[in-house]
Amino acid sequence: MFFNKPFSMILKMLLLLALITVYSTASQAELVIIVHPDNPNISLSKSTVKKIFLRRIKGFPDGSAAKPVVLKEGELRREFVKTVLRKNESSLSSYWSRLLFSGKATPPMAFKTQEALMRYVALHTNAIGYVDSTLVNDYVKTVILQ
Repeated sequence: MFFNKPFSMILKMLLLLALITVYSTASQAELVIIVHPDNPNISLSKSTVKKIFLRRIKGFPDGSAAKPVVLKEGELRREFVKTVLRKNESSLSSYWSRLLFSGKATPPMAFKTQEALMRYVALHTNAIGYVDSTLVNDYVKTVILQ
């Protein structure tokens, strides 16, 4: 072999480190909660956001109605369900099945893409959703989580 063993080992480790760095940088999408720009709620507690998305409360702290919207599937949805709702997909599915069966609530409207979800939030003043922070534009506003 062209390289001696110690140098070859160092080269392999550097390559592995480079791959890990590239992978972790690519997967560092930051989930943010978004609302319509005219929505006066610029700061919400994590508990309030969770209650809105689980339909335990029907509105924002200022008294205005809240219309939560979610993604149908994907990594960002899994992150949202885990970190904000503090559930897994199975327990969330059971939760909605119980509420649907009892007639107490229906799940939030679900979108296939983040872009579609953002368009909906941009057009509806009472909508609240989540997207990757890199997609946020002037048509939606990011909510600060307390």
